[in-house]
Amino acid sequence: MNQQLRLSVLQNATVYPCINNPEQPDQIIGGVATDTGYIHTDSLLSRNWGEVVNPALPKYYKNTPINKLKKRCVFGGYVFLHFGHFLLESLSRVWALDPGECDTIIWCHPQKGVGFTELQLKILSILDLDKCNHVFSNEILLVEELILPEAGYRIQNYFNQQHMKKLGKLPPSPIITGKKIWLSRAKQLDKGGWVNEKSIEDILEAKGWIIYTPEDHSVADQIADISSSERIAGSEGSAFHSIILCSALESRIDIFSRGYDFNDNYATIGVAKKLRQYLHVSPVNSTSTKLASVRLELTQPEYIIDCLSKDENTLVTNKPIPLPSYLVKSRRENMNELRAKSVIPVISIDKISVSNTLDELGIANNTDKASLCKNQKNESKGGHNYLHSYDLLLSKYRNKPIKLMELGVGPDWNKGASLRMWRDYFTTAEILGIDNRESCRSEAEDRISIKIGDLGDISFLRTLQNTGASIIIDDASHQWNHQILALCELYPSLPEGGIYVVEDIATSFAPMDEQYGEVGEPSAYDFLQGIADKVTSRFKYNECNNVYTEYQRYIAKNTVSITFLHGSCILIKK
Repeated sequence: MNQQLRLSVLQNATVYPCINNPEQPDQIIGGVATDTGYIHTDSLLSRNWGEVVNPALPKYYKNTPINKLKKRCVFGGYVFLHFGHFLLESLSRVWALDPGECDTIIWCHPQKGVGFTELQLKILSILDLDKCNHVFSNEILLVEELILPEAGYRIQNYFNQQHMKKLGKLPPSPIITGKKIWLSRAKQLDKGGWVNEKSIEDILEAKGWIIYTPEDHSVADQIADISSSERIAGSEGSAFHSIILCSALESRIDIFSRGYDFNDNYATIGVAKKLRQYLHVSPVNSTSTKLASVRLELTQPEYIIDCLSKDENTLVTNKPIPLPSYLVKSRRENMNELRAKSVIPVISIDKISVSNTLDELGIANNTDKASLCKNQKNESKGGHNYLHSYDLLLSKYRNKPIKLMELGVGPDWNKGASLRMWRDYFTTAEILGIDNRESCRSEAEDRISIKIGDLGDISFLRTLQNTGASIIIDDASHQWNHQILALCELYPSLPEGGIYVVEDIATSFAPMDEQYGEVGEPSAYDFLQGIADKVTSRFKYNECNNVYTEYQRYIAKNTVSITFLHGSCILIKK
């Protein structure tokens, strides 16, 4: 992410401390209000799935003490006790913290902490911020002038280059030939890990690996030790996030998942810092995927040893990495080759008993439906991040001989990306892509066929009613009338339990509404919301009251579920 970060200067700002919303105890509220009383969005804390700190509601602060700061201050953000969250989120505004410009930094504590820990102060010292005047907002602060920076990192899919450069204070050490470090979680098992990691460490130590416990070293020493190694490996953990404090890293990094899936922060950091990083999914004995505190057992420890015993030249080749004999071989080898050629960090797909997630395949095929993708300039960026949600719904169909139809084949520079993702995800499915450009015919390949036509033409849409598709994805023009017309004509053709997805419904709202709709027309969102009202209520619901009204009634009557996600809508047919 190379765009310039925002820096706002607010006069007479109000900083609200973090509290739990009395009406929703699980929700944290806080933030910075402007002199007009509105909470500034750059003062909130968000992650890729939504807000962590929501806008403060003044009515809940009536009994909170007020203090005035008649000086120029800068908003530092939110202090977390967790090492990884402190590095990634608490320091996300470091790019704008300059003691020479302003030495008073205001912090908020979502976790009710008091001040910084000793470790956090040492990290601030690395960043030349330890001597600043740190003010913790445990009361309402009325600030005469407040500098408010935009966050330069967002879990799990955004790392701004400007922010990354400011964090990289520590230079790398010269690499020592043959030095290999395994980052041990032996002292972190209560927070999640492999119960049999010690047996792996014993084998690696016998093979010349240094078993390194990060907690026994200062952060500066960790960077010095890690950056001087030819190889760095370990199970996923926050110790790998300390890499953001290093200006550059040439070492090869192998990170093994603790469960069946990965926290996306590793890929986000790897892309931004252009690390030689490989992510490997580990064979474990639990279906748990992302619970950090779960303790799992590696069912085949030899998998880890085998990955780390390979010759360096074999590891970095663009050819598929030969899989161990005990792994099931399949088309995944071809995916390894695709990923090795990508600027996005290679994600090993040598999974055992578990196939790749839909998002992993989306990243590998470079579709913007994924959490990460590349633009036309080959720059990495965050995607729409639809696929984690889709995976929950679609996984039961992975090995079934279904038919999937996607409307829209993709832009000229990246045609067919999502079609190939669907083909790789659904192992026996037939995939049909629909587009109005003759050039899209070239995207036809094994289990992918292409049909050319205009989605604004009812007669053409009706030719698609006999395709036998049980899943339909509309990612075509995003024009309101096209989205509505396609749903009206194709929804009746779905079988019982069939799935219809309308993507990019953000085009129903400003500032894109003028480009994708006409004044007086119902937007795609209006049409879908009317269906939702009818599905959930037997009485009052919104209708478009136009040519689409009867279609809307029919779809609602034949829909068992309608779900709105961030940017898309999913309907399941009765």
